[in-house]
Amino acid sequence: MYAASPVPLSGIVRTPESKNVAHPAGEPSGSGLLRDCRSRVAPALNVDGGTVPQHIPTVEGPIRRLRLSLLRNTAPLLRTSRGSNMELKGNLTRLAGAGAAIAFGSTLLVGGATSAQAAPVNYQVINGNSSNSCLQVNISEGKGNLVLGKCDRSAKQVWQIAGGIFRNPASGHCLDGNGADVYTFPCNGGAYQKWTTTSGSAKSIRHNQSGKYLDANGTVGAQVVFQSTIGSASRWVIDPV
Repeated sequence: MYAASPVPLSGIVRTPESKNVAHPAGEPSGSGLLRDCRSRVAPALNVDGGTVPQHIPTVEGPIRRLRLSLLRNTAPLLRTSRGSNMELKGNLTRLAGAGAAIAFGSTLLVGGATSAQAAPVNYQVINGNSSNSCLQVNISEGKGNLVLGKCDRSAKQVWQIAGGIFRNPASGHCLDGNGADVYTFPCNGGAYQKWTTTSGSAKSIRHNQSGKYLDANGTVGAQVVFQSTIGSASRWVIDPV
């Protein structure tokens, strides 16, 4: 049998609720917080008299140190988080700018393709009674006189046809008529400048407002007139120039 080692009584703490508890000198404690509390409370107790001090120290100091430690450890994380957010926002901004540039470039490409597809086509209008007599405009005093000219694809014989409108690009005039006379007039998109062509190779050209047809006898220099019915002189071949 081994004799028990004596326990020094300097570490005995007496409380009203418990008996004396011995803490051998040099024994490791459970935590730094417990050591701090023991070091503050034990000297203040009157072991011999068994009295309780008027003021018991608090643990505000250790809690404050713990709070500061947590702040020191989390501050770098917060800074990193803010930096990451700023970097992410920067990347998103750059991506948005690149997307806008791509979208703008795509719009330009699509717009260019649309413009190319919608580019007007030049035509010559040949009278069905002759393979060499074309619709020609002679401008005089703001109004154009329409005759048949020898087909030579000159500017006076070139027409752009779109939406029922026959436009001569050289003069800026459009095929026009009042039901009695046929002429050209500066393009205005009015009802007197709207025409309907039939299908097929030899077409009739009908004036929408009057219901009459464009007519000429096929002779070079002949005047172009209105005709109420469709005849051989009111047939036209529209060919690209």
